[in-house]
Amino acid sequence: CLKQYLSTEEKIENLCQILTDIGLHVENFFSLKKDYLIELNIPPNRGEIMSHYGIARDLNIALKFRGFKSKMRKLPSVFIFKKDLDIKNINFLIKKGATPLFKLQRY
Repeated sequence: CLKQYLSTEEKIENLCQILTDIGLHVENFFSLKKDYLIELNIPPNRGEIMSHYGIARDLNIALKFRGFKSKMRKLPSVFIFKKDLDIKNINFLIKKGATPLFKLQRY
């Protein structure tokens, strides 16, 4: 999925080494038919990289810093098909009742 966001010609071994260097420990990587699967350990203090896009963004910066060619691809734009939504009635009925047992036992 990183290919959707990042354009680079670097080999997978080099990318895994760079990911490890920037704090994302690469446990293993597997070769699939047309792609690779990278198994990462993401530290809890790195919430900004909990997605493919976040990992690609950090990898892009690390590649450029090391002098490699790399470019982030443009994300598809979001299309909102109903900007002027007309809500006639904003009165909602909320039924009052006992709290379910599973909600009470959560804490």
